[in-house]
Amino acid sequence: MLDLGASYRCLLRSDIEFNAAAMYRYEDDSLFGVTHGADLSAAFDWMIGQFKLCLEAEYDLLDLPGSRSAGASVWIKLKRDIPLLARSRR
Repeated sequence: MLDLGASYRCLLRSDIEFNAAAMYRYEDDSLFGVTHGADLSAAFDWMIGQFKLCLEAEYDLLDLPGSRSAGASVWIKLKRDIPLLARSRR
């Protein structure tokens, strides 16, 4: 089995960043045969106060014998930071 991956992060402004990643997997299994898999993704994150707006695109390619699993996806995510609820005792 072989797993290779690389990622890149770039802070464009104090509130906007770009992330990219690529991963590859090779596996020679005696039961399922040879597997090749690739995953490419890229995302823009925009911090708006305690919210983060994320636009993410991903491409998956999984090459298994008899499988047609490959596709592209695009997501728009809105996440909110949850501040610390309990204060420490002094």
